[in-house]
Amino acid sequence: MANKRYDFFISYNKRDAKIAARIAAIIKGSGLTCWWQGENSRQEYAVEIQNGIDNSEAFVVLLSAGSAESEWVGKEILRALRLHSLGGYSILPIVVDDLSDGDYAYFHQILGNFNWLFLKDYDTDRELIFAMTGQVNIRLRERGANSIYSAEAEEEIERLRKQNNLYNMYAKRVLDELFSQFSSPVVMDLGCSDGESIMLRLEGREFSHLLCIDKEQSKVNAAKEKFGKDERIDFMVADVTRRGFGTGLKNYLKENGLEGFDIIHISAVLLHLKNPVAVLKALRGALKPGGKIFIQDEDDGYNLAYQEEELSPCFFSDCFYIWYHSKESGDRHMGRKLPAFLKAAGYSNIEMKSSVLSSVDFDGEFKEDLWDLYFNPEYWVVDSPDYFDKSDAFEKCRTYAAEHREHKEKYMRGEIFVTLGVLIFTAEK
Repeated sequence: MANKRYDFFISYNKRDAKIAARIAAIIKGSGLTCWWQGENSRQEYAVEIQNGIDNSEAFVVLLSAGSAESEWVGKEILRALRLHSLGGYSILPIVVDDLSDGDYAYFHQILGNFNWLFLKDYDTDRELIFAMTGQVNIRLRERGANSIYSAEAEEEIERLRKQNNLYNMYAKRVLDELFSQFSSPVVMDLGCSDGESIMLRLEGREFSHLLCIDKEQSKVNAAKEKFGKDERIDFMVADVTRRGFGTGLKNYLKENGLEGFDIIHISAVLLHLKNPVAVLKALRGALKPGGKIFIQDEDDGYNLAYQEEELSPCFFSDCFYIWYHSKESGDRHMGRKLPAFLKAAGYSNIEMKSSVLSSVDFDGEFKEDLWDLYFNPEYWVVDSPDYFDKSDAFEKCRTYAAEHREHKEKYMRGEIFVTLGVLIFTAEK
């Protein structure tokens, strides 16, 4: 099993695309992987589809009137049957609508040796995924993540990579202006994770010293492994919510013979904190006189989506609702609060530098990344209603995922315009 890239391949007729999307979302939401054409291929019966079948542990075929008529589903079944004949390859038929006698006879002739599941027999997603995995002997894997957006999940690692690239492009002008005010500044990055984001932002910039801080030892270890050979860079494990955080910073500066930081950089951190003002005060105490703080954070109140002809009037509102009611996605209106928080923490010269990421500013890969950053459910780690403060937000995930591909295709053609609220502020000690 370890040699296969996917747990499941989903074969279906395009008329059953929404059902396929729902099943794909259930599979991925349970910590497993799947290949399905709606997400992984834009061709019909192409080489990547064959590779998808070959590189999966189990072949799931959705049985319906549409798939009975489909030449492509027939070809995919034949390929799966050949792999099954060689041993170690599972086939799982799932009946997704009522079959006529003729369609039933057709499928029974070629798939009668396999146990069938009937979608209507399962009231919940959890019941369905347990039946599917039990049928093909695939074990449900416990996620190391306890968060809808856990950095331990592969989906979130990829989403953060896209976010880092976009946020860096978005912040470049502000950072150029900020770094022009200092000669080889002493810099701190709060919430460094594995260090990739801050090093991307510092690429090509002069600095004399960089302190990277994160609360997770594993992330700091990863940052050290990647960037620890640079003698200018230091790393610290620290929890900013602890009362002694500010004292710890002052001790660090004293031990390293530093007067203070010229620039403190924070991106997408404060929205996760219960008391941002206390943290901002501690950071201000570690700045040199005249030092600057750079804060980039999110505000869904600036989000906007427009399409001339609505595919589904609820699609975008459902997405915003899902994010807003996630217990782990933080304060979705943090951006607008930053000026008041900075003022309360004693900062001066507070300036808002930018407010939104817009689809009209990007094309190609970066345009797709902008969509995936917020709207692509494939990057959401959601397998329980416990991740939300309202139960209907979890239910919306399933219907939203079923409609995602069609909206994304319209967006990539330029038929849907979106902006995402990502505010940038600078302030001075």
